[in-house]
Amino acid sequence: MVGELIEKQRPELLTDAFIESLCDWMAEGNSVRAYCRVNTQYKPSTICTWLNEYEDFAEQYARAINMRADAKFDKIDDVIEDMRSKVVDPQMARVEIDAIKWQAGKMSPKKYGEKVDLTSNGKEINFAIKLDALNDDNNG
Repeated sequence: MVGELIEKQRPELLTDAFIESLCDWMAEGNSVRAYCRVNTQYKPSTICTWLNEYEDFAEQYARAINMRADAKFDKIDDVIEDMRSKVVDPQMARVEIDAIKWQAGKMSPKKYGEKVDLTSNGKEINFAIKLDALNDDNNG
């Protein structure tokens, strides 16, 4: 009918089973590229296109990214255990831990990012007002 929004039909390969499979894969700490190497009917570029076109898929994917960050961060314990067991050299362990922390910080910056915000609760601070207040205090 005229004036009605028509919901865009999902492609045949973008099934609920695929989304669940991909999100489970990512929640274990694995990448989309690795998923596509195992499941060759999918390409990373196609998945990126779907992320831009299907909001429900993008929301589930965003949650999976956060779970992937958690799984990555959990691997730090394994690296430490390997170092203590002398399986991994301490310097190699440090490099691996730094890489894991960097990846987790990029995937879930609010949880694992390096920026610490102790005063604004994530809101923008208007420095002009703060500076004017300081000037008034110093002049008065």
